[in-house]
Amino acid sequence: GNVPLELADLAPFQIELEDNQISGFPMKLCDAEEWQQGDVGAYGCDAFMCEPGTYSKFGRQNTTDSACMECDLARYWGSTTCGGKLPPSGGGSSKSEYAILMELYLSCGGSNWANRDNWAHDDIDVCSWYGISCTDQGTVESIRLGANNLVGTPPKSLFDLPDLEILWLYSNPITFSFNNIGSALNLYELRLDS
Repeated sequence: GNVPLELADLAPFQIELEDNQISGFPMKLCDAEEWQQGDVGAYGCDAFMCEPGTYSKFGRQNTTDSACMECDLARYWGSTTCGGKLPPSGGGSSKSEYAILMELYLSCGGSNWANRDNWAHDDIDVCSWYGISCTDQGTVESIRLGANNLVGTPPKSLFDLPDLEILWLYSNPITFSFNNIGSALNLYELRLDS
């Protein structure tokens, strides 16, 4: 939704709006330098929220180290990841799991996969993405993307998925690295080939 223009009529205060699928923001607020504890005076509108097409770990700039960075996948105001917003909470997937799967999608040519149903859709839980299965708690349990035209190098962060048991990436022209595999404490089935 949109941030209401009437907000500009209020006395300055600190407001946190990140990660809320906000599609509109009243630019009049960008002139209110005393808002956000004076950050608007220092960083402009980015002190409220990073605009669509950008993101930061806080969803806004509040220090010189938290500048909003370009990202074509950040569709909303206040994005905290370069994959857009988190999936709805109904599936239970965490921000880090969403980000890890988006990293796989981006680093392995996801837009050219044979089947990429539901991938990179921020309004669909990762548990409904093609090739992904989840635990009853909604965390990623398996990735089955064999023979799906993945190319490139899968990210080492795949091994950071805490409940990952099965990883199938066979019959894809990928370069695979075992770097970080020690973090995959529950992984018991890995399918690769040359």
